[in-house]
Amino acid sequence: MQRRVVLLMGLLLLLPTVALAVPTISAGNHVLPNAPGLHQVYVTASGGDAVQGVNLSLATGDGGPNFGGSVLAPIITAIDLIADGTLMFNGNNTGHSGTFIPNDQLGQQNTTTNAGTVSASGNLALVTLDTTGFGPGVYAFLVGGVPGIGFPPSDFAGLPTNTLDGTITIVPEPSSVVMALFAVAGVAVVAIRRRRRAA
Repeated sequence: MQRRVVLLMGLLLLLPTVALAVPTISAGNHVLPNAPGLHQVYVTASGGDAVQGVNLSLATGDGGPNFGGSVLAPIITAIDLIADGTLMFNGNNTGHSGTFIPNDQLGQQNTTTNAGTVSASGNLALVTLDTTGFGPGVYAFLVGGVPGIGFPPSDFAGLPTNTLDGTITIVPEPSSVVMALFAVAGVAVVAIRRRRRAA
């Protein structure tokens, strides 16, 4: 009898174990031109698990001064979970709901399927950001919540979910860089001419 138990335990240890994957929501790292106006970026999902809904919480910076934060960052003007090109519930959804506050640094949108599930793999949401008034720099783009102000992390309708925060990087326009190079070259030419005259 003991021999059978030991043999059975040995066989169980040799059997491959199946690890359940946890789906991931990623803000991504986005590079935007230093041009005032609206810019669109995708928040993505990976893991491929079957899900029935999503609670997407987004913040830029630390949520901003209107919600107890201190960092000014680009404004979230729209979060679209059901746009063309998004995986979540395209044509099979209950519409948007949530506590989205337009033109601020925080937003939350929710939706669920009308029936069945979808695979959590691909573009999750189309997010519109307004960078007007923000110069070149790197700004936090959060999907994992903002603990200091009690803003919850994103999840797939209550399922355990990994969240990966990202960044929004605003870079100078190429024409600005070229103009700066011409200015530096002009100053160098003037300096060289002055040295030649003095000699």
